[in-house]
Amino acid sequence: MRLRTKLLLGLLAISLVPLAIMRLSSQATLRDVGRDLARTFSTTLLDNAESELARLVEDHARIIRSESLLIEAVLRARAAELESLTAAPDEPLSPTRCAEPPARMPEHLAEAYCADTGWGDCESMRPDFDAVTLFPSRRTVSEGTVQRIPLAQIIPQMKHSAAALGGAALWQAIQPAQGPAIVYPGLRALPPQIRLHELRAIAPETCDIGGPVWSQPVPDPLTGRLVLTAHMGWRDLRNATIAGVVSLSVPLHAVLHENQHVLNLSDEASAILVRVEGDPPRLRVVAREMRPDEEPERHALRHGLHRGRSRWAEAPGQDRLPVEDPDGYAALAANILRGRSSVTGMPYRGEESFWAYASLDPAKNLALLLVIPKDDLTRQGVMAEEYVQESILHQIRLTSLWLLGILVLVLVMAFLLARSISRPVGRLTRAVRRVARGDFSVRAQMSGKDEIAQLGEAFDRMVPALEDRVRLRQSVNLAQEIQQSLLPGEAPRLPGLDLAGTARYSDETGGDLYDFITFPGDAGVVGVALGDVSGHGVPAALLMASARAALRSRLVAPGWAAEAVGAVNRLVARDTASTGHFLTLFYLEIDTRARRAAWVRAGQDPALVLSPDGVFSELDGYGMALGLDPDAVFVQQEQDLLPGQIILIGTDGIWESLSPDGEMYGKQRLREVLAANAHRPAADIVETVLADLALFRHGLPQEDDITLTVAKLLG
Repeated sequence: MRLRTKLLLGLLAISLVPLAIMRLSSQATLRDVGRDLARTFSTTLLDNAESELARLVEDHARIIRSESLLIEAVLRARAAELESLTAAPDEPLSPTRCAEPPARMPEHLAEAYCADTGWGDCESMRPDFDAVTLFPSRRTVSEGTVQRIPLAQIIPQMKHSAAALGGAALWQAIQPAQGPAIVYPGLRALPPQIRLHELRAIAPETCDIGGPVWSQPVPDPLTGRLVLTAHMGWRDLRNATIAGVVSLSVPLHAVLHENQHVLNLSDEASAILVRVEGDPPRLRVVAREMRPDEEPERHALRHGLHRGRSRWAEAPGQDRLPVEDPDGYAALAANILRGRSSVTGMPYRGEESFWAYASLDPAKNLALLLVIPKDDLTRQGVMAEEYVQESILHQIRLTSLWLLGILVLVLVMAFLLARSISRPVGRLTRAVRRVARGDFSVRAQMSGKDEIAQLGEAFDRMVPALEDRVRLRQSVNLAQEIQQSLLPGEAPRLPGLDLAGTARYSDETGGDLYDFITFPGDAGVVGVALGDVSGHGVPAALLMASARAALRSRLVAPGWAAEAVGAVNRLVARDTASTGHFLTLFYLEIDTRARRAAWVRAGQDPALVLSPDGVFSELDGYGMALGLDPDAVFVQQEQDLLPGQIILIGTDGIWESLSPDGEMYGKQRLREVLAANAHRPAADIVETVLADLALFRHGLPQEDDITLTVAKLLG
């Protein structure tokens, strides 16, 4: 980053950071206020909504019960009228039971009497409010007597009831014990597909003497609307027997009114008529309030969705409300069984909702249920939060304009102030780039007494030293390449033997070395040499390279391995007489055909041997390090080998590695790793030991060179 840029950023930090902190602080405060306001408003709305929902559903249930009592009162009056008429057909009805019917019926009542054609249309049945229809003959009459019931007297009563109830009574039916069923109003255009047995929904055949009985919601066979039918029997006063059944069929939507207060709370409110059944209790859906946008046109007509108004539709026989909150669901069902009303919060179709419920018929475990999404009740809180957020954005825009003006001012000042500083810095930068390209002849030659001039003088002194350092680095890299080339590229492959080895240096070069030596005259013999020169770096690498060359030249010549090691010792002693360095060596020679090993130990730790039965031993022997005594004598030892034996030769950089706690790796842990991986190939054993060492150091740098070889006798 250029100095001018740094100066610019410094000025920006000095001027803009306080403003930014103030803006962020005020912004955070505004956000907190908005969240608190929205949370408080939302909580208040939810509390009010729960109370409002509880009141609405209880009021709705109370109105339903009141209208049910009104229907039952009309039904009782009708039964009394029939008992009076059948007892004395010639006598007019009592004035207390008689009311003057309207001369003209409201037009909207006739709209309810239409039949689904099956093609999406609703064809009017042309109701006649001054006549009745007899079933099964389907004949429409307005006078005469049917089973001693004078139509001239009963039809005005039915007409008066239809006008007074204002559409709440769809059908008024009289079913004498003997004779045709009488259905009001009369129909002049009956649908041809009507089956007579389906008329039981509006004209039940039998009923015990007693109070009115309500049926379950069922589709009306004539209009397709969902209806409730209240019916009761009337007696023949002459012999106190059942004379017949009188009934009133009420559209379900006329009883379960669409509540505008609920719609004001949510357009997604669901009104459901439920019954508690089974053990454990489950809520079976008896009927649902449908909206025009929820059903296709034809289905809507079949269920009475006319003129965009909500109507009730029958639910399938096994339609049950889903259980998404078992505890809340069970508590709601239990309250309905006890006839209680309340509001609870539970998921409905994966969305958090309020469930308001009130008992309608405790004897039948019937209840009205209103389900409203919770989000609809918190919409005003969301709107308030959005308003606050918009205010915050406005404040942010305003402060951004101020910051932009300050930024322009700071940029101008930074340019003027940095111009006098950037020139010498640019000159020094160009000099540094030339040095980076390898031009060590460049000098900055800065003048002045300030820090930049002092930096230029330091740069001029640094360039020659850097040039020497680069040359030394190149020499070290070359030495590293040469030493790496001296290491075996791959282990020789001999029948019955698996070899592997590696060397990891702590510096660019090191004093450790391993080598695999093959003999041109004997393909079944291989030599494994592993050495460790005292010290590190380039001097140790040079000594190891000369020792390796001498060892290779003497081993391939005729004679014993001990004699070759002695000759190398004399050469090394001559080279290290004035330096004090020395070299430890372990040389192992394996004859794969004879299954025999010969080794010479010169100051190096003994080789570790793992037998197939898991017993460890060592290839030990006497011999001092090379370079200490030119007259030292070395002894060659031999031993038979067994299939499955593993021989590991390593330098002290392995077991002397330290953990972060100062603990030494040790040979015992090396034995455990070797035993645990004895079944694996030699190369895998080498990599496993290195990996365990890295894990043991736990990120600490490697302090010493690490070299090891593994020879595995195969079966």
